[in-house]
Amino acid sequence: MTGSDGMARSFLDAGCSAYIAPQGYPDGTVAFAFAAAFYYQTLAVRTPLTDAVATARTLGGDTDLFRLWH
Repeated sequence: MTGSDGMARSFLDAGCSAYIAPQGYPDGTVAFAFAAAFYYQTLAVRTPLTDAVATARTLGGDTDLFRLWH
């Protein structure tokens, strides 16, 4: 499980400005859909990070398992 506070804290303490991971076990297609929507929002539409994560979480399935730490 990569979506734990301890895992996120490890990345943030090492200098990362943000960490995104699921809190649970989403299906592989759900993870792909989340990533595609997230990157579309951030790269193509220039949506701020928190809003891009929020949008990608609304796709359905288990996309709401993903969380942003920053």
